[in-house]
Amino acid sequence: VEIPMPMLAPFLKLDFSEVPVMLSGLLLGRGAGVMVALMKQILHLMFHGSATMGVGEVANMTGSLVYLLTALAVFQAGRTKKSAFGGLTAGTLSVSLAMVALNCYVILPIYAHLMGFSLNAMIKAVHAVNPSVSDVPTFLLFSLFPFNLVKYGLTSLFVFLLYVRLRKHFEG
Repeated sequence: VEIPMPMLAPFLKLDFSEVPVMLSGLLLGRGAGVMVALMKQILHLMFHGSATMGVGEVANMTGSLVYLLTALAVFQAGRTKKSAFGGLTAGTLSVSLAMVALNCYVILPIYAHLMGFSLNAMIKAVHAVNPSVSDVPTFLLFSLFPFNLVKYGLTSLFVFLLYVRLRKHFEG
């Protein structure tokens, strides 16, 4: 399920596909989390294909790994509810910042090149729904960064609530 977010780029859609990735990482370990992230991408390609020539899928996988690995690095320090909360918070902030940098220097330029359009055309489309966006930096600041904070923040909230209830079944 993908939910468009008003006032942001029309192609940015909220989904909760990171919930199983993060839960598997917290409950079963880093390897399980990475495998679920990979399976998520494979299933998406099988059922939906790629409208972005693979760029969106690589970006999504990169985001999954930054979120997962950052959260698990903090979580591993204590393996408590407090460290889970701290890890999810750190993961949310890390992926939000990392995706700004990656989109600025790698993802957007490659995507524009492969799809054969200018970044200005994309900025104009986003400007139509968000007048604060007038160039790539304002797109990153007023569309992409808040989108990732909301997406991963809500995901973290759901993951934390589920983790608190499920962890007792995995401790042993």
